[in-house]
Amino acid sequence: MLDDRMKKYRFFLFDLDRTLWDFDTNAHDSVVMLLEQYQLGNRIDDFEQFYRLYTEHNFRLWEQYEKGILSQSVLRCLRFEVTFQDFGINDPQLAAQFGAAYLELLPLRTALMPHTKEVLEHLLAKGCRMGIISNGFKQVQYTKLERSGIRDYFERVFISEEVGVHKPHPDIFRAAVTAFNAKKSDTVMVGDDFAKDIEGAQVFGIDQFFYNPLHIPCNGGPTYESDTLLDLIKLA
Repeated sequence: MLDDRMKKYRFFLFDLDRTLWDFDTNAHDSVVMLLEQYQLGNRIDDFEQFYRLYTEHNFRLWEQYEKGILSQSVLRCLRFEVTFQDFGINDPQLAAQFGAAYLELLPLRTALMPHTKEVLEHLLAKGCRMGIISNGFKQVQYTKLERSGIRDYFERVFISEEVGVHKPHPDIFRAAVTAFNAKKSDTVMVGDDFAKDIEGAQVFGIDQFFYNPLHIPCNGGPTYESDTLLDLIKLA
């Protein structure tokens, strides 16, 4: 819920995955589809368990990638290689093929978080200017935006791979605000990841909208917190 601190903004910076684009639904469906396509049912008896283990490995390895410990090419393969190993499958070639196929299929999925287009349409109609700030892989993120039908709402897209730093580094927020020639006081960052989106924006000095549909506890005092994107309409 929003409170009496609410004000109006002209510039809205959005995270993509789990904020606008429904990463969890799209990733789950992509992995299960590929397990079926590769006919792995005789070697993996529980596709849902495979996906759960994959998400755990991916989270841990992605953090290493963002810290510069792993390269992008290693991450793409290793996250599936270690998951296959959990099921007794030691096949780096299969993991590499599966990882490549996943990155081709995933961005073609089009599920969005609730009310995404409704909110973006409203902000656009109000004359607000919008940008994306994402830590994802460049080509994958651009494809997600295009295929899900939301690319044209955003004047600018800032991907960590292109900017050279990952959220929560202040330079990626600075790049966006500078490109828009915006004032910090007129800008709000919208995201679901408290450490990367919200604390990153706090350090840089812009207001934050913590999209928190899972009601994850946080102690950092975001400017706004809500479990629905519809509350963004009140900020335009």
